[in-house]
Amino acid sequence: MGRNKYPEITENLILETAMKLFIEKGYEQTTLQDIADAIGMTRGAIYHHFKDKAEMVDSVMACMFHKTVPYEEIKSNREISALEKIRRILIYAVTADEQVGVYFLLSRSLVNNPKLAAAYIDFTKNNLTAVFCELIKEGMEDGTIGVKEPEIMAELLSVVFNLWISPIIFMDSKEKFTAKLKYAADILAGVGLPIMNQEVEDAFEKIIAALPE
Repeated sequence: MGRNKYPEITENLILETAMKLFIEKGYEQTTLQDIADAIGMTRGAIYHHFKDKAEMVDSVMACMFHKTVPYEEIKSNREISALEKIRRILIYAVTADEQVGVYFLLSRSLVNNPKLAAAYIDFTKNNLTAVFCELIKEGMEDGTIGVKEPEIMAELLSVVFNLWISPIIFMDSKEKFTAKLKYAADILAGVGLPIMNQEVEDAFEKIIAALPE
């Protein structure tokens, strides 16, 4: 068999399929054979990319993030400030159709899938916080962000957006979610992170529309 010229495409397909099955069937109930069958690959081909299911689940959240948020493109854009880069990351994350759909699927299954819950928290702690920290430091240099503790502020951003107001963790009513957005705006502006503007607020309307009354 010829060598795969585009291994990253195969890996993304494996991770997307794994996420779908983990949500539908549960992590423990999903086997590598299930994933291989759903893709039309052999289990041996799966092993070529991932040594086991545990390694796979560690990568699923990052795959979901990078599929919907063009982070490298945003980060390298010299036409916009670091503060605007953070805003754009949030806008992409809450407006992509596929991402919004996953939010609500995960909200129903995360509590019953401790491995998925752990992967979600690990991604927030180890990946998303690093993304925000890098941009906060850039914002301190370009003058658009006025904070003194970039690591702590990055943790705050991660907790606010990926945990506190995330429908994956808290499935709020429209009214409660809208109130939390206003509190989040006040909290972040108060510590020197004026992330919320009209464009970001408008982006969250897509999530609000899908929430229960």
